[in-house]
Amino acid sequence: MLSAVVDLASHPLEHVRVGDCLSSTLLTCDGDASLTEVARLLSQHRVHALLVGDHSISVVTDRDVIAAIGPGRTVYARDIAVEALTVPASASLRQAAMLLTQHHATHLIAVDEAAGRPVGILSDSDILAVYAAIGSAA
Repeated sequence: MLSAVVDLASHPLEHVRVGDCLSSTLLTCDGDASLTEVARLLSQHRVHALLVGDHSISVVTDRDVIAAIGPGRTVYARDIAVEALTVPASASLRQAAMLLTQHHATHLIAVDEAAGRPVGILSDSDILAVYAAIGSAA
């Protein structure tokens, strides 16, 4: 059996901060936005997640919308929103990647630790882009 010791401090994503590669554009919708309105916003802005409401950090994704589509159903953003998975903006991309993997998620809301407010959104695609860029530079 082979055994390997991994030095996490030397991992290339350990030296890149979430705050350096997130999208600072946070699109939001009201909790009473219809499923159609949420779908329109996601499609129009070509994003996969929206923050819902102003008072808590909850999120609705394109996958949530697709799962909620059904005949004769009246569904609102608040009905399908879930508490967002958050990460400090100062965390490493390696930590963010581990969090996404552990929770089988595709997006993290980056939070300013001091203010406790969202400052951006990080997707699995953002992490892949940085990893690809680091790999091609090596």
